[in-house]
Amino acid sequence: MNTKPWVLAVVCGLLLAASAGAQCVTALVPVSQPVVFPNRAAGPIAFTGSVYGVAKLDADPANNAIYFGVYDANLNQVRADRLIVASTLAGPRILLWNGTEFALFYETRSYQITLQRIDVNGNPIGGPVAIAPQHAQAFNQEYDAAWDPAHKTYVVLHTVVGGFEMGLWMAVVAADGTPKSDDVVTFFVSTPVYPRVAVTPSGIAGITYSRSINGGQQELAFSIVTPGSPATIIVPVRAGGGNPRLATDGHFFFLAYTVPVTGGNAMRAVKFDTAGHVASVDALLVSGVTDALPFSLIANASLSEWALLYVQYPAGVLNPSVAETRLRRIPFAGGTTTDIPFILDSSKRSLAPQSELTWNGSGYVASVGRVLSLAEGTESYLARHCPFVVGIAASTTLTVPLAPITFTAVPSSGAPPYTYVWTYSDISSPERGQTVTHAFRDVGTYTVTVTATDRDGANTTTSITVTIANLRRRAAKH
Repeated sequence: MNTKPWVLAVVCGLLLAASAGAQCVTALVPVSQPVVFPNRAAGPIAFTGSVYGVAKLDADPANNAIYFGVYDANLNQVRADRLIVASTLAGPRILLWNGTEFALFYETRSYQITLQRIDVNGNPIGGPVAIAPQHAQAFNQEYDAAWDPAHKTYVVLHTVVGGFEMGLWMAVVAADGTPKSDDVVTFFVSTPVYPRVAVTPSGIAGITYSRSINGGQQELAFSIVTPGSPATIIVPVRAGGGNPRLATDGHFFFLAYTVPVTGGNAMRAVKFDTAGHVASVDALLVSGVTDALPFSLIANASLSEWALLYVQYPAGVLNPSVAETRLRRIPFAGGTTTDIPFILDSSKRSLAPQSELTWNGSGYVASVGRVLSLAEGTESYLARHCPFVVGIAASTTLTVPLAPITFTAVPSSGAPPYTYVWTYSDISSPERGQTVTHAFRDVGTYTVTVTATDRDGANTTTSITVTIANLRRRAAKH
């Protein structure tokens, strides 16, 4: 008799039958250290899927030069710093990866918003590209940028701060820097405007900004905008709202923002669909017993969650020395929201983020840092946060009816002790414990799911399938 390949699975030992992702190791990698020169602080970062591009700010405020380094997935520098721009207004502002190259956005000393293309090895591609140079450039202009993968363009939401053109505009630039359009979104803005833009994979652009209503009252608003057309549907968010961060998972736009309350400020969130309708009502994220400022918000499809990087201060004390950088994870489908320090090293938690949050397939990565003094320079790091995930080890995933299978939950990161709840897709009741044994009565394919919860209330769910077959039948003779 020839042994069927699937029969071999019965005699396998302990199998890792499901995993929540690749192995993640928490890390805090120094980029710039006090009184060590050249002192180039880690700024915006972007992940290609294999390496990180890191835009760095030179500590000399006379020039605010921008350098660029390349780091591997383990945060080891693999390409030396290269000078990108010798003089800027305030250093690097935004860094994007479009699937082929990096896009660095910054302002010149004459306030011109500028794009510099950079290849995967950290080398400039062509020269600087002025964004919407036809407008008068002035101090205090604001802007945000996003990559539109459907149209292969950059969408730059920017303000014009003086003259008859004063308002919010949207510029569209091709991947090679060729300007496509620049159109007004609205003239009714309230300073600061807080422009934020996010674009779905299908090319739908959602924006948020602060507008002026009722004779000068400030209100945070959201809109779906088509480049080349003015906003037609504007959804009020909240009067007095500010510091917004916007992200999209392709189906929804998630907006987090702050609002002043007695004793500090509160952080709230609201979700919109791609037509601009409210999909999830405005709700409290962080209460007003503290002052919280959001820095970055992303959609993480791998873990089906929104990830918000923010800094929390004691109420009324906006002092960097007592701040704490935290990560809030919000499941797409609702459920338990978790909120924990982004950095394990308590001596470094006061370092504010200097970049957008990125996801590398197993962990969250951002740059954090602070300016100490002109003489001392900066202290900055690349930080990797490993979220709480769980895998399942099974004694087998193929066996016969009524044969017991042992399942073991394998937690990674999080704060012990952990609790576990197991469910099966047969008629059995849920079970608890890190290791359980279960037997399936009938032939078929079943799903086994474990939900693990750590000490801080973070929960994560993982499932595997097992096959129950009549393996005792001999192969037919020919």
